[in-house]
Amino acid sequence: MSHLHKKVYKDNQQLIPYINGFLWPLEILNEDFDHGQTYYVEEIERVSNYEESIKKHLLDPNYVITLEEKVNWRTELELTSISFFESILNKVELNDHEKYYCLQYDRTKREIINFVLLNEKYISLMSELIIENSKFFEVYVNWDKGSFYECYHKDYLVDNEKGLFFLHFGTSD
Repeated sequence: MSHLHKKVYKDNQQLIPYINGFLWPLEILNEDFDHGQTYYVEEIERVSNYEESIKKHLLDPNYVITLEEKVNWRTELELTSISFFESILNKVELNDHEKYYCLQYDRTKREIINFVLLNEKYISLMSELIIENSKFFEVYVNWDKGSFYECYHKDYLVDNEKGLFFLHFGTSD
């Protein structure tokens, strides 16, 4: 993260829009004519338990929610973001100079478009939200008895002194 943007947010009211402002262009880059992407982070209301908080956020009391606590949030989010951001690489067309650079200097398309830096930026932003002593869960949404959710999705829940946060990566057709 550049020094100009590092920790400029005073609270969740600034941090969450900043993270979503980073995610939304990636969501748009990954859009296609036959499927859409949805990436976001939202602070959600605490109710009786995590599962009920998630159901209330997703607006469907018929979903069956299960949680699995994860010990290493960083590794989990790195793998998830890479899998969702990966299709950006397929859409980038290199110009002749970049293709030449790939061949002459043994570089890959991934290196030329700084895909690793993109992912590091995302993880850096999330480390502002997922602070020490945070509880981090993967969320499983069974929507068999509820309304349509997403064709493919990865969701997470973060609980810490800053609040309760729902992280969503989704793909639908």
